[in-house]
Amino acid sequence: MRLPNGIPIIAIPYCEVNEFKEIMPRQVYKRTWLIDIIPKTSIRGMCNGKPNRIVNGFYRVMRAILHHVNTEAINLDSGTTKTIEARTCTVEPVKGVLSQDTAEPQFSNSVVSNASFFSTEVQTYEFLSDRLRLNAQWTSNGNYSSVGVYFNVYSALPLLARSLVSVSVDQVVTYSIDFFEPWTKNFFLFWAGLWLDRNVSGLVDTSGATRDLNSGADTDFKGCGAQIAIGAGTNPFSFDDYTLTNMDVLPTDYVYKVGTNSSFILIAFISKYIPSSDITITEIGLVQKYKATDGNLYEYLICRMLLTEPITLIANKSNVLIVRILAM
Repeated sequence: MRLPNGIPIIAIPYCEVNEFKEIMPRQVYKRTWLIDIIPKTSIRGMCNGKPNRIVNGFYRVMRAILHHVNTEAINLDSGTTKTIEARTCTVEPVKGVLSQDTAEPQFSNSVVSNASFFSTEVQTYEFLSDRLRLNAQWTSNGNYSSVGVYFNVYSALPLLARSLVSVSVDQVVTYSIDFFEPWTKNFFLFWAGLWLDRNVSGLVDTSGATRDLNSGADTDFKGCGAQIAIGAGTNPFSFDDYTLTNMDVLPTDYVYKVGTNSSFILIAFISKYIPSSDITITEIGLVQKYKATDGNLYEYLICRMLLTEPITLIANKSNVLIVRILAM
């Protein structure tokens, strides 16, 4: 996609974030605003005390979730292209992979050569003060130099993350992936449901009601793609945020692009909005409908970003908001 001024949205520098983690929206054209969710600061992880590399397979799964569409993935064992279904249900809990690879992990990594596969012995999630953490553990049967984790999503086996870590026989491998601001507990718990392949509790819908996610069933537990939401709140971000102040959910279109050899992945949300009167917004987020264990769909706030500078949407004019995840 190119903006009216001819600039592709993948070419625009990231929006700035101040010391309070507030986003400075970037005006990229007349009444066109870009807001970034920056992957390297919002999702990270560790393996046996060393940082891991979140790779493109993670963001392919992310796209299947957020856009609610079938998405191509690359099987880590064969390099063949498979499809992550829009329902994105896992067949089993997260699994581990070890190999003798010695190259530094890159975002483009999709295949693990001469791999040994492991069922994880422990899968947990926890809420920490500054992050939300997925954990997995298993015991190595030999000596390896590279560690990773992946999902079994029906026919697809996408690699999620890799680490260059030396592991010896009978050593316990501990892997974690952390979610930071702007992701809320609702989105994290969706991932926890995939990670554990079971229902999870504690999601709070936009009405404030607590729900149990139907993530253990082999059915679609999303109702639609995520939509841009705007609000007038100024409170600091909290993982427990479940709504925006005076929240308005906007019609949203989607853009997805994969770079050559998986050099980058762009996941974008675009809303063209013509308000009947001027609207000033100070926060922006994404909302999505998930299915609860009672069989009904409910709407959840899955991320929330405070803006350092308010955006005024002009009455009776087309205003464009772009929320971008550009991972590389």
